[in-house]
Amino acid sequence: MLLNCRSALVEQAGLPEKELCACWIRVENGKITEIASHLPERGEEIIDLSGMTVLPGLIDTHIHGYAGFDTMDGDPQALRAMSRELLKAGVTAFLPTTMTAFAPDIHKALSAVGGLVEQETGGAKILGAFAEGPFISVEHRGAQPLDAISPVDIPLLEQMVKSSHGTLRKMIIAPEIPQAADCCRWMKEHGILPAIGHTSATWEQTMACVEAGASVSVHTFNGMKGLHHREPAVLGAVLGSDRVLAELIFDGIHVHPEAARVLLRAKGSDEIVLISDCMRAGGMADGEYMLGDTKTFVKNGVARTGEGALAGSTLKLIDGVSNMIRWLGVSLAEAVKMASRNPARELGLEQSLGSIAKGKRAHIIAIDGEGNVRFAMVDGRIRLQDGQLLPE
Repeated sequence: MLLNCRSALVEQAGLPEKELCACWIRVENGKITEIASHLPERGEEIIDLSGMTVLPGLIDTHIHGYAGFDTMDGDPQALRAMSRELLKAGVTAFLPTTMTAFAPDIHKALSAVGGLVEQETGGAKILGAFAEGPFISVEHRGAQPLDAISPVDIPLLEQMVKSSHGTLRKMIIAPEIPQAADCCRWMKEHGILPAIGHTSATWEQTMACVEAGASVSVHTFNGMKGLHHREPAVLGAVLGSDRVLAELIFDGIHVHPEAARVLLRAKGSDEIVLISDCMRAGGMADGEYMLGDTKTFVKNGVARTGEGALAGSTLKLIDGVSNMIRWLGVSLAEAVKMASRNPARELGLEQSLGSIAKGKRAHIIAIDGEGNVRFAMVDGRIRLQDGQLLPE
């Protein structure tokens, strides 16, 4: 299959992505095999994307739900529907995210995710699960339910891995919890990425977990103790460490654009991972929605609990990319990298996902002049064309 592109954001020879005009991309057996200004035809299908900008598929490593569906539904059909709807927003791979809950509900949700990892869903690829809880702090729990918060519990963690069929890829931990560093080491040894968040930790407690393998800051600024010049705390550790990737919800609600500019200057575009932290109200009208067992109220696209705490977002990841360009003036290549290559690197998948490059899996999207997603390909299969989902 040949893609005829007006312009495409591609990676060549390991160099930073750049926008190539009037280029062709050959896709064979689910992978990108050639990229050039001209490619000879081999009697294959030609897809005309000459009126659009071609980008790598976006990867959302922190998303609870979308389009009326939620990971905590524990329903494979809900996850399939969610994966298909996410294609309309340019996401070609994601980590369905659980929240703090009692063990049976977590196990049910992880089991549903595990049964679909790397399976054909007709939509975005499910790469594994992210468990946002229950090893978090009470003080910075946000919308997470208080009564389900747990101290470090390795037997529970072992059961979570088993429930997920070994597909639990990332898990949050508050560094101030007793045995947090030991838990981080356990996770690393079992192929789980320890992520810091929902925490009141000191700088010292945070860095102990970084030394033990934690390398991601969950929705940076949100759900964590802020920076003080006499106590840099968890935020100071995140800003100062080159071993921690910083997640960012960039909807202009969770984080002020000027605070995000500080993060960009401290970390650089290589160290920021744009996320949606979206809940089931994403892509839906205002109203009442459940986030796990918590009732939330969405008004003007902002989701809050009855107590007023932010309850995830309704952000589309591609809008976070657009906001980076519009509010902070970064280039298209930098903004897209924060939602494609960087999340792939976070998960150790940069060799196969995250950019349009020879040898990588063909996760490709195309947007029109207004930024609307018109085309999406997952593992070389066209799943969205002319803005419409194709039959499974």
